[in-house]
Amino acid sequence: MIKPIAFYLPQFHETEENNRWWGKGFTEWTSVRKAKALYAGHRQPRAPLDQNYYNLLEKDTMRWQADLAKQYRIYGFCMYHYYFKDGKKLLEKPAENLLRWKEIDIHFCFSWANEPWIRTWSNLEGNDWNEIRDKELMASDQKGESVLMEQDYGNREDWKEHFAYLLPFFKDERYIKIDEMPVFLIYKAQNIECLDAMLAYWDELARQNGFGGLYVLSTNCMISDCKFVKGMVRYEPSYTRLFHMKLKSAWECYFGGIEKRITGRHLRRFDFARVWKRIISSYNKEDNIFPGAYVGYDDTPRRGGNGEVHLGAKPDVFGAYFKELVKKCGNDQKEYIFITAWNEWAEGAYMEPDETYACQWLDEIRKAVEEEENDKKR
Repeated sequence: MIKPIAFYLPQFHETEENNRWWGKGFTEWTSVRKAKALYAGHRQPRAPLDQNYYNLLEKDTMRWQADLAKQYRIYGFCMYHYYFKDGKKLLEKPAENLLRWKEIDIHFCFSWANEPWIRTWSNLEGNDWNEIRDKELMASDQKGESVLMEQDYGNREDWKEHFAYLLPFFKDERYIKIDEMPVFLIYKAQNIECLDAMLAYWDELARQNGFGGLYVLSTNCMISDCKFVKGMVRYEPSYTRLFHMKLKSAWECYFGGIEKRITGRHLRRFDFARVWKRIISSYNKEDNIFPGAYVGYDDTPRRGGNGEVHLGAKPDVFGAYFKELVKKCGNDQKEYIFITAWNEWAEGAYMEPDETYACQWLDEIRKAVEEEENDKKR
């Protein structure tokens, strides 16, 4: 049985830190509402169906999300987990509430977003995100003004504290497990110098608590020299764009250079169907490679003129390719497909109902999963 898992962003509620960094009342909706169309036909700003600018701290909101997901055959949510130096956590309340609200019937797991938070990440006050600038700020930051939340992995005691925080989630019957091991994604496992030692200790702690170990998956990078990393998740569209797309044509490079010189910005454009064709053609049947999918991408609400837009993203186009991916997974007896995303509104990667397409993205997922099930029954 195919079990789609949707990445889930918990930044739809106020936090003390975001209020301090970005202004009172900041949530992901702030960037979504401030979005502007940057070219003719650019579908921005986008709005949720019926103006449902929800608050994730409300129980009815999470119940609605879980019910909607189950209705359209989403097996579970992969919730971003923000855990930093000295055990500092951000955006943790939705997951902690879900742990308390046992009656909300949805499977879930965590993806540890193990990067520092940098001041330039958000397109606020004209502050367009730029990766090169991020790295420059981190290298030159003497006063700690650019790094909002530092990442450091500490020592054995720090690892024990982190695992102790995760353990109640792992023990929840809704938490996704493979072979009696809790599934735990790490976004940039390759950046953790103490990865082997930390995961060995976590595996030991998991076994002490009745599990068969910990089912760790890296993201977009195969960690073949660490036996405690079970496999890799292809996080789309970044995996395919980075590793399986050909270089841009000379004309595209020329146009981009001109655009950047004139405006100081370079809006990167990709063809949605072309990326999906590469997702399908580069599909890997190995057991430890978990396929990814995506329902669109436009991060200009967050990154402005330095953003990335995938042109031609429509539910029917997505549905045709997603059906092919589901068929391949079914033939190879792969259960899980990780989809970007349930609610990445400021990156244009969401399947929640909006004013343009309502539930059409979700309907394409449901149809593909049910068609594969019916084919297996024949």
